[in-house]
Amino acid sequence: MRPVKEKLTTFIKMFYSNKTLLRARKASFFPAFLLLIVNAMLVTVPTIAGLVQGLERGEDFDNIHRAFRDAYQDRLDCRIEDRELTCSELIRTRYGDYDFIHVEEVPDNIEDFEASSVILGRTRAVIIQVDEDDGSRKILQGSYALHGDLDFSRVQEGAEEAEDEQVYQDTVTGFFLDNLYYVNIAEGMLFLYPAQFFQTAVYVLLVSPFFLITNYRSPVKKIDFTTALKLTIFAMTGPALLTAVLGWPLAGWASLLFTIVYLLRIIAVYYRVNNLEEPLI
Repeated sequence: MRPVKEKLTTFIKMFYSNKTLLRARKASFFPAFLLLIVNAMLVTVPTIAGLVQGLERGEDFDNIHRAFRDAYQDRLDCRIEDRELTCSELIRTRYGDYDFIHVEEVPDNIEDFEASSVILGRTRAVIIQVDEDDGSRKILQGSYALHGDLDFSRVQEGAEEAEDEQVYQDTVTGFFLDNLYYVNIAEGMLFLYPAQFFQTAVYVLLVSPFFLITNYRSPVKKIDFTTALKLTIFAMTGPALLTAVLGWPLAGWASLLFTIVYLLRIIAVYYRVNNLEEPLI
């Protein structure tokens, strides 16, 4: 148990101690590769935070639940099956403060809609609230990728059998809106994580050769590329962790902070390696 604790303590010290960081040369390639994946995920946190903070939530839309309650009572003849929506006859109907519009494909110019609308497309939906006073807009859109099968025309039947009709209706609406919200985050992660990993890997490959300069005019070879690669990856973890911690409150600045802190640390580690009398190989 003690060796495990010592290794964990050493790993944590590597977050901030450049002297301890030099022990990373003893790490095998597989843990270093796993750490590279973790670092990429940590660095992505501010981007994900910015995405989440930029999305409207279903509960932010005024009177949206009342509009859906009216639609359920009217047996809105639309259903989601296998992540696709079909409607019978509905083209445009107004429920509460919202126009319910069925289209085959959601148009690109959703900003041109002048009235609050629920746009139901074949593969995605858009909720638009237009403030009548100042014309400001709230928009929530997403695919049906997270939705299970849902028949809007039968929601009222379940509501009438439930203990509280309105609670049942609002729960169904809440799930529908939440799935639109979370699918944007899920799809964003599926794109951002691979992209960030590729960017981080390229960054490591570009920075690692920087350490090889310490071999120039040195009587002994201080470091090789493999060791430099490990140092570069392990040196990233502290700044990446700091970036992840600050990613939610400071989404707009955390990524820039990572670049600055990581660069300063690489320079500090470089000078430590350069001043070594014994090789790290």
